[in-house]
Amino acid sequence: MFIKYCKSCLQPSTRPNAVFDKNQICYACNSFVRETNKNIEIDKKFILKKIVKQIEMDGKNSPYNCSIGVSGGKDSTRQSIYVRDHLKLKPILICCSYPPEQISEIGAANIENLNELGFDILYLSPSPITWKKTLKKSFFKYGNLAIASELALYSSLPKISMNLGIKHAFLGENPASTTGETGSIIKNKMYLANKTRNMNTLKGGRPDWLLDKDIKREKIIPYYYPLEKEFLKKNLNIYYLGFFMNQWSRLYNGTFSAAHGLNLREKSPSKWGDLINCNALDENFMSINQMIKYFKFGFGKVTDFVNEEIRHERITRKEAVLIVEKFDYFVPKKNILEFCKYLNITESKFWKHVDKFVNKKLFYKSKGEWKKKFSVGYDS
Repeated sequence: MFIKYCKSCLQPSTRPNAVFDKNQICYACNSFVRETNKNIEIDKKFILKKIVKQIEMDGKNSPYNCSIGVSGGKDSTRQSIYVRDHLKLKPILICCSYPPEQISEIGAANIENLNELGFDILYLSPSPITWKKTLKKSFFKYGNLAIASELALYSSLPKISMNLGIKHAFLGENPASTTGETGSIIKNKMYLANKTRNMNTLKGGRPDWLLDKDIKREKIIPYYYPLEKEFLKKNLNIYYLGFFMNQWSRLYNGTFSAAHGLNLREKSPSKWGDLINCNALDENFMSINQMIKYFKFGFGKVTDFVNEEIRHERITRKEAVLIVEKFDYFVPKKNILEFCKYLNITESKFWKHVDKFVNKKLFYKSKGEWKKKFSVGYDS
């Protein structure tokens, strides 16, 4: 048996760092049950109250007493409003921006919307030249075009917070709770995000694999995630805000943020593959990465979305199977052509390279197209 599925949702065993219990229930489903327990809700309120009090004490003489990592999307908008208006804190938003060639018009408009909502934003803009080189190397070395960019995106929050003397920062979701990525767990502290560097895609936060004759160390400083000893020296803590917030989900965050000015896609799922038109709004290459992930592991972004919906009891597992079968691998042709143009490669070279990463235990080729050997939701 090469792939098995959670008996509650559609989490596959092929996900890196996936964990199942003896009843074949995934970590994310078990975590959801634990974290929505009434007694746990009381504990969460107590923990959050202590954190807020400490933030107020540590930042009483500063214009900003905490920071939030943002991209401008649905999670960023809801987090920022929650921290400022509900927790009554004084956040500064930190954004590692995509280069002009990659950021979408919607993404730029949504960052501007955050600004117009009254937030101060600090931007880190890595060199577009270096960014393109690192993206290209990520794609050709790992079949994952986002590894280098995610290093820069995740590293910007602790780096800038440390430089500003801020001791408390917020991220959105804990990947262990939402997708079952258990690499960064801190035992008994599911709200603490100080070990994000251990996520599968961040590879320990050390991008030395990028170094070559064209990419020198001084050019990739923004891509180095701070070491644990740096966190301790600067007394920095990062918290997963989604742990404390009710109804944390893609659908709810999108609905809330749209009511506060978030710009959404107008295309239908059949033309984009985004079921709620508010995922990865800031750029258009992520859909390509999700497609490649699908060929590697047999699941994509739609699987993550329907799993959330199953846990919130908005759809059944049976309904989710039909949705995943139709949309999980979808990517607009236009996006692939734009990506090839960005990297100055041909479409045939793109597909030839993608083929190298296809999991032959899950897929076979027929008439030039990859076909799956498995049935979604059923162990095989």
